[in-house]
Amino acid sequence: MSKNAHILVVETENPEFEGYVDMDPIEYISRGNLWFGYRPHLETLDPQAEGHPHASSFLQLIPYVILKHEGRVGTYIRPDKGNEGRLHGKASIGVGGHIDLEDVVHEDSVVDLDQTLRLSCIREIREEVGLDIEGDDLQWKGLIVRRDSDVDRVHLGIVAEIDLDDEMKSQIEPNAEIGEIRFIHPSNFVAETSGNTIEAWTKAVLSIN
Repeated sequence: MSKNAHILVVETENPEFEGYVDMDPIEYISRGNLWFGYRPHLETLDPQAEGHPHASSFLQLIPYVILKHEGRVGTYIRPDKGNEGRLHGKASIGVGGHIDLEDVVHEDSVVDLDQTLRLSCIREIREEVGLDIEGDDLQWKGLIVRRDSDVDRVHLGIVAEIDLDDEMKSQIEPNAEIGEIRFIHPSNFVAETSGNTIEAWTKAVLSIN
């Protein structure tokens, strides 16, 4: 996705929770106002920015899809490639990215949020791991809000899971953006990714301090 793209965001009151929370993401996002915004401009709307406080948050919607197989989670080390240099080299369980205008599904000028999110996930999964899925393969699980940094504060993680069968797992293909995916039991995650920093959203989902 172009760094200069227009993306889908939600304007909402500053979230009352932090970390990962089990919640219907469609219901939560529907409480706010959807906007199509210019990504570079939106990244300046940090609600805690010194000198530029905002009463509400303009949160960029980021699907965060977790691939699961027999109780294990798909894990990879982010390569030193891609637009977001602050994530390079970190251990992650999430696949996804910003919701582009091309993903938006609407009828009579009303956005179908559920189908839009599913279409974005389908595109990202195909691009990043080479796996073709159906919208019904996705299960919405919850939301991630972090305030650790300026980049965290302007994003809203929309957590989904896909339970892979053996055939789907065999179709996963490493690429330059993701690299090799290993499936790790959550209880062994820290030990098996030692030597790499774990990204904040993965820590939130797995309840790692």
